[in-house]
Amino acid sequence: MNCYNHTDQPAVATCIDCGKGLCSECSNKYNIFICDSCNLKRLYTEKSSIATRWGISIAIAVLFTLLNFEMLPKDFLIYLIMLPAMIICVFIISISIQYGWRALNSVMPPVSFVVSFFIGWLLIGWFLALIGWILYVSIRVTLSFFIGLIITPIMLFKDIKRYKEVNRTIKYISKG
Repeated sequence: MNCYNHTDQPAVATCIDCGKGLCSECSNKYNIFICDSCNLKRLYTEKSSIATRWGISIAIAVLFTLLNFEMLPKDFLIYLIMLPAMIICVFIISISIQYGWRALNSVMPPVSFVVSFFIGWLLIGWFLALIGWILYVSIRVTLSFFIGLIITPIMLFKDIKRYKEVNRTIKYISKG
């Protein structure tokens, strides 16, 4: 088998995604044995997932801001002063909850929601299980917020850095 990119070179490895042959030059291009087209697919997927995470964070922040709009005082001057501060606070809170939730999911998978409810339902009845489940979710959201306050700046920095890195790599691979 020959390299898919350099047809005169013998293949020394195969792409882990598609199985194309890679010569020594192509196989040493990345940390893993992968062809350019498969690596581009992976990079576009990663770029899309980062953008989706940001989109979800912004959507949650906008939703929380709109839901908390009624809490503003009705006095116009105080309203003008408090509106920007409230929007900023709600954005920080909701983005922190989202990043904290992801961190908690890495330790405790979300399937535990359903499992905890059904085990509680079987053991103590549906009403107490529902109350327990609501308490569980409330505690989890609170933990997500506090963990998120610590993690959010770090994760945003990492996400932005990785997003730029992925864009540079995509441009480099696309140029040839």
